[in-house]
Amino acid sequence: MIAALVLAAGASRRYGSPKQLSTQDGETLVRRTARLALESGCSPVRIVVGAHAERVGRELEDLQGVDAIHHPGWENGIGSSIATGIQTFYNEPSIRAVVLLTCDQTALDRIVLSRLIDAFDDVPWRTVACVYAETVGIPALFERRWFERLGELRGDRGAKALLLEKPDLRREIDWPQGAIDRDRRRDPGG
Repeated sequence: MIAALVLAAGASRRYGSPKQLSTQDGETLVRRTARLALESGCSPVRIVVGAHAERVGRELEDLQGVDAIHHPGWENGIGSSIATGIQTFYNEPSIRAVVLLTCDQTALDRIVLSRLIDAFDDVPWRTVACVYAETVGIPALFERRWFERLGELRGDRGAKALLLEKPDLRREIDWPQGAIDRDRRRDPGG
């Protein structure tokens, strides 16, 4: 199985309201991302929630295969959110890899997620990352051997340093639209 971990714990201070709950085509961003992960075959799909946990959780209640993971230390940054979420997979040996996602990449679709998953070949320490804005980033897939390292992340630093660590074992998916995210209300789709 390939799991998905959606990071949706932040307060969205720059955005001015809960970004996870803003809509695109009538669907909240967090629900849309969870649905796309499910439709791409990811299982289980876990959403790390924090600042707006109750409201975000309600958006996911009726999605089979999706669980909200409350991160009480969400203010500690994205690294701590990744760690909190990834630790829930430690005791599930059937999970071969995890796809890390955020809910603010408004161009995300099943095609890019399927390309990530299809590029995964169970090679130990394999990563599959999207390439945009002259760098690698999320969505990104991490083979199971990365789980312990992901579970040690802290603070505001995400998983990018890990993606850069073993370039010979990284596969890349060109996805220029990955650079488009909803960071402020005036951003595309915002």
